[in-house]
Amino acid sequence: KQWYQRRVRGAIREDMDEPGAHLMANHGYCSQELVNLFLMGYAAQNVFNNTIDLDGKILKGAREPRDIGFLTLYEYYKVYEVGSYLKDPSCGIWVICSESHYSVLFSKSGARCNPQCVTELYY
Repeated sequence: KQWYQRRVRGAIREDMDEPGAHLMANHGYCSQELVNLFLMGYAAQNVFNNTIDLDGKILKGAREPRDIGFLTLYEYYKVYEVGSYLKDPSCGIWVICSESHYSVLFSKSGARCNPQCVTELYY
């Protein structure tokens, strides 16, 4: 059991950009790393595509197109940049991050959305 816990914890830590990052954030909220662990199978800290080199610091995002996507209100505020791997999921399902909660949005057909199609959403 100890070997398994060390191995899993070590792998999750390697996914994160910051060595001291946690899966649970302030006030008991889940961190972006935890959401990404559920959505992508690894605890990347970011939601952009691939990696970004920021003055020698490598920031990790989504590695490949995903089945389930992610959208956030924070992109509107210019806090996050969600890459196309998460904006255009293959199954037409998105986890939506609002300021203090998550919701799920999905296509009734279960198919990828057509970029030419306009859809109005009400919150």
